[in-house]
Amino acid sequence: MPPKSVWRLSAQNLSRVYQCGSGRVKALDDVSLDINKGEFIAVTGRSGSGKTTLINMLAGLDRASEGTIQTADGTKINKLDEEELARWRGRNVGIVFQFYQLLPSLTVLENTLLPMDLCGVHPKVGRRDHAMSLLNDLGINEHASKLPRDLSGGQQQRAAIARALVNDPDVVFADEPTGNLDSTTAMAVMELFAAQAAKGKAVIMVTHDLDLAPYFSRIITLGDGRIVAEKAKAA
Repeated sequence: MPPKSVWRLSAQNLSRVYQCGSGRVKALDDVSLDINKGEFIAVTGRSGSGKTTLINMLAGLDRASEGTIQTADGTKINKLDEEELARWRGRNVGIVFQFYQLLPSLTVLENTLLPMDLCGVHPKVGRRDHAMSLLNDLGINEHASKLPRDLSGGQQQRAAIARALVNDPDVVFADEPTGNLDSTTAMAVMELFAAQAAKGKAVIMVTHDLDLAPYFSRIITLGDGRIVAEKAKAA
């Protein structure tokens, strides 16, 4: 298996058009941006501005109607077939959903092990220890044998983060990960993401909460499917 080389994503002229009962809806309109190693990027904007559509395309969960998404090694992920795309996503991308999306019939440990079992990134003999180490880092190792329903919202979010990080992805996408958390837990989650960026991962987070601005190295604002503002953190 070739070594991973994705440390940068370059999106050029992305558009996404959906066909619905009332006609064609352009959810994203000619968006271009680069995502670099070590960045912690916020994607903001009103509801319906295209935030989730953008990160879904960058993460390989949705396909652009127009435009390209290219990795550092020249791979155009929007040209990959479904099997290739799933393999690329499993090895290079971590995704944290707003509502956790933990499998309810699996324990916290089993949810965390699942990406490794599906993608074969880590040797089988060390997977459990690796997952438990990550759960320990996130402060929920004592809940490893519990089902998601037995955890608080903050604990479920940490489990979802563990699952997203377990394959050591280059890029982490998070869609409103603090939206359902109390302020203390939200700050703890932000510190976790900031630590991942400090380790060299790119972290891209959809948020409405501009009180979190000090954490971000760059804030991208969308409006009507376009980038309408972009602000980098002062050095």
